[in-house]
Amino acid sequence: MQELDKVMKAMQSALDLQKKAQQELKDKKVEGVAGGGMVRVVMDGSLQACKVSVEPALLEKKDAQLLSDMVCCAVNDAIAQAREIGASAVNKHLMSSDLLSKLTEK
Repeated sequence: MQELDKVMKAMQSALDLQKKAQQELKDKKVEGVAGGGMVRVVMDGSLQACKVSVEPALLEKKDAQLLSDMVCCAVNDAIAQAREIGASAVNKHLMSSDLLSKLTEK
């Protein structure tokens, strides 16, 4: 029964760490870029798009497929960056926690 208690405490600690990391990520912003900066997407760490910017020169070309492709590339770039900062935040909290010690203590 003590083993189960240890596991339950460790799981609660892990959930607390996850909530803390998610809260921090909401405040972080990343910028995905495509077409040499002609399309920019700002996204927060929780993968919510905050802003999309398109250079007017790109709109003048009236090439919907090109614009669509660039927006997709910028979004994917922003998502990759947001995931990277998310992983870093989780790792930071895991390293600073005593989660592993809670599982291995006797």
